[in-house]
Order: sequence, then structure tokens, then C-alpha cells
Amino acid sequence: MPKAHVFLTRNHETLLRTSGDRGRFCFETVAPGQYQLVAQKAGYLDAWYKARPGQKPGVPVTVEAGAEVSGVKIEMVARAILAGVVVDADGEPVADADVTVSRRVDDEVASQQSDDRGRFRFPDLPPGSYTVGVSVDNPKAAIDETFYTHGVKLEAGHDLDTLTLTVGQPEAATRHLTGRVSPPIGNATMLITAVRPDGTTGSFSVSIAADGTFSADGLPARRYLLEFRSEHAEGRLEVDLTASDAEHLIVTAHPSEAVDVGLVVRTEGDGPPFALLPRMGASLDDGREWIYAKPGADGSWAFHGVRPRRYRLRLATYGQAYFAKQIRYGGKVVSASEIEVRNGDTAAVEVVMSSAVASVEGRVTGESTRRVTILLVDDEGYRDTVADQRGRFQLGAVRPEKYRLLAIEDFDEDEWRQDLAAALQGVVVELAERDHQQIDVPLVTAEAWLAALQK
Repeated sequence: MPKAHVFLTRNHETLLRTSGDRGRFCFETVAPGQYQLVAQKAGYLDAWYKARPGQKPGVPVTVEAGAEVSGVKIEMVARAILAGVVVDADGEPVADADVTVSRRVDDEVASQQSDDRGRFRFPDLPPGSYTVGVSVDNPKAAIDETFYTHGVKLEAGHDLDTLTLTVGQPEAATRHLTGRVSPPIGNATMLITAVRPDGTTGSFSVSIAADGTFSADGLPARRYLLEFRSEHAEGRLEVDLTASDAEHLIVTAHPSEAVDVGLVVRTEGDGPPFALLPRMGASLDDGREWIYAKPGADGSWAFHGVRPRRYRLRLATYGQAYFAKQIRYGGKVVSASEIEVRNGDTAAVEVVMSSAVASVEGRVTGESTRRVTILLVDDEGYRDTVADQRGRFQLGAVRPEKYRLLAIEDFDEDEWRQDLAAALQGVVVELAERDHQQIDVPLVTAEAWLAALQK
């Protein structure tokens, strides 16, 4: 790629070169350190070294004293352009519509409003398949409706300017619902969440009267989840409004006394005691909200306002070389995802943090000009890092157990599923306490990664 501007940056220092006729560039007398490398040219996406097209930052380039770094390749990809018009059901242009472009419905890449002619234009998009959404303000509806166009495929350098997005008639097919909480819980709030076919949600609240009654109007024809929490009770109900209104609903109030759950952390092994950070050091996660542990005046820790249900305990080490060796609740040893809180519980969560951590390092076998992500996968998730320009990697402060180690080219964390660990070529690693292993990991190419996702 000739005549591309290539920037080598570190902190506030930037060096610039222009690539020659064969795309070659050279930076002389570079001070030792880590740098970011990016190439720019009109009509192309900014290309950060070993980053996915259109994304940043790249993999740092490490320059060692007296050493020469050669063979560095930067792949430049021609930008794609997506443009079109928003119209209503009669084919008339719609101004000020909110248009979003996403890799997936929940992963927005760019957004803008249509102009006075209903037109929109997104330059500088990476190639790929996109979902395009459009929504318009509707004062008659409680929740704005969004209309989606899926599977808009853009190739590198493709200029698609003929996309027409049609929004429905917002005043049509709105629903209403009425109901009551039984038994009444006094004045409270009902959260109403729309569940759209694509999986996205939108929420708003209505008041629950002292006698338990509530109502809502202007609801798009969708499925909804109704839920409330009060000091002593909670309840939820799924409602389908796709075909008709819903009246005289009954949402049962179940006793739900919030309790305080203590947290006791002990340290095992060498080094200073493990330190919990005051704000986000420990939390209980029930899939809907996180409850953070807070310190008391006497130095003790507790989770306040914990409802009876199952939680996952999350502990943030923030660079401290420790792992949770044992977790106990209610006198029993449990896993991090088995904190079962019941009405009236007075037990504390007890954690033993150990400094006998393991570590693993190695290199990726196989050449790659792209970003390679290293995954250390167990039954509950993964740890990750990025291989450097020579394919080397290191993961420290690892919990001793059995893992699967993977090296994936162009990895996308939003596409990850736990079942992929066994489907992709990797290495089984069993780490003991204070263990350190050096391992070569085979490269999972971008093509193999995409093929596994499609199965």
C-alpha cells in the first residue's frame, strides 16, 4: 500500500513516515519501549497493528535496546459506506428518525438522525454483516418502537446507498393493561419491560396504588415482564399483548424480606493480607443486579438488602496475586455461583484467599498478521490476554485448576460460548498451587473461528 501515513506513538511522542511504492516503511533510531502503530490513507479504515479492521488499539510493538524489529505488517481494509432513506408506511420521508448500525442488536457501532429528507449516511464502516435499526418518537406510546433490518452485508470498499428503512404507523396496535397486586403491598412501583422479538428490551414504570391496582396505556403489541419489589415482598408476571389488551391481571406478592449478609475474608499464604476495596471489591450477582459489599464502622463487611434467591459471588483482586481457595455459606463449602440466600438468613459468606497462585506463559505456533487472543478457559468462564508481535504471552495470578488454553485470531468476546472451548484446537493445562508452566499453543485461524461459530 503506497503513500499511506504510518504513525508510531508512545505517550505524547509521535513519529510519522509515508510508505513507499511497495508499502514499505522504516523508523530509525527508535528509543526502547512499547509503541502503538497505525496506518492511515483516504478511502481506507485506520489500521492499527494486529487490530480488527476499524478497531483500536492494536497490539503494542515492543522495541528493545539495540534490537531491530522487522517484518511488521499492517493490513489496510477499504472502508464500506451504508446510506439510505427512512420512510413511513405511505412511502413518505421521515425526518429526525434515530438510525443505528450494529454488529448485533445489542452491539451498536454508529448512530445518527435522518435529515429533513429522511436520508442517512454511515461512512467508514468495517466489512461485515450488520443490523440496522430505526425508531421514531411517538408521544402516544409508553415505549418507543424500533424496527430492524437484519443481515445487511457490506464488503470491503462497498458503497451501499439504496437501503430503505420503513417505520410502521406508531399510533396503530398499541395496547393497555390493568391489574392488581395480591395481597396489596401499599404504594409501590411496577417495572414494565418490553421483550422484543430480537431480544432487546425497553422499560418504564407505573405506580401501584395503596389498594394494589395499576394500569398502563400506549404499549406496542409485544410481550412484557411485570415486576416489583417492596420492603417485604416482590412479584413478577409475564404478559403477552401481541394479540389483545390484558385486563384484571393478578401479580402475586411473595414474602421477601431483605437481609444483610456478612462477608468474612481470611488470607492464607505468604505476602500481605488480601485487601478488599471499599466500592467494588466484592459483589453478589443474581443476574439482574449486583449488590456490593460495604465496610462498617467496626471494620466488618456486609452485603445490605439481599433478597432470597441464588447469587454468584464476585471478588475483584485488582492486581493482588490471590485466588478464592474456599467459599463457605451457611456452614457448607459452596462454589462462587451457589450462594443461596433464604428468608431470615443470618449466615455470612466466608472466603479464604490464597497467595499460592499459578501462572502460564508460552507462544503461539503459527504465523499471524492479526490480533491473537489467548484464552484460559474453565467451566465458568475465561481469563484472556493478547499475544505480542512475536506471538508470546503470559498470564499470572491464575487459580490452580484444570483449563483449556486457546489462541484465537480475530477473537470476538461477544460471540463466545462455553461449548466452543472443546470445539476449537487448543491445549489442556492442569495447574497446581504455585505452578508455572511454559506451553506452545496452536493458532486457531480467523477462518476456523468463524466456522466454529456457524456450527
